[in-house]
Amino acid sequence: METEKLQIGVVVEDLDNAMDKGQELFGIGTWRVIDVPEAGVRAAMADWAGVEIELIVAATDEARQQHQHMLKGKSARFTHIGAYVKDKDAETARLESKGVKVVYRDTGDENIRTSMVDVRNEAGYLLELLQRVS
Repeated sequence: METEKLQIGVVVEDLDNAMDKGQELFGIGTWRVIDVPEAGVRAAMADWAGVEIELIVAATDEARQQHQHMLKGKSARFTHIGAYVKDKDAETARLESKGVKVVYRDTGDENIRTSMVDVRNEAGYLLELLQRVS
């Protein structure tokens, strides 16, 4: 799979605190914050050494329950690797043809559309396919 950039996704309990700590401890910032209502989350993204760090916090009760289960009492937990690709739909279909489960096919905002596939059995993580909208 040809990628343009990689992303590391982290579910966090407190978005503002996680952004502040990222800046304070590692110099990560400036953060770009977006709401993704169809996923029930709010996310903050910033570049760190050429890799995009995505911090994700629940914005709905349903997402909050899922995140509490993932966090298991911790303040943050790695959830996925993202890969910026030229055609997320084609990559999603290619992976699905190989038996990979598709979690969702199309979410995001006016700048980026995403799909999520579950490669936890094969690779140990979720893979988000991201495509910039022109």
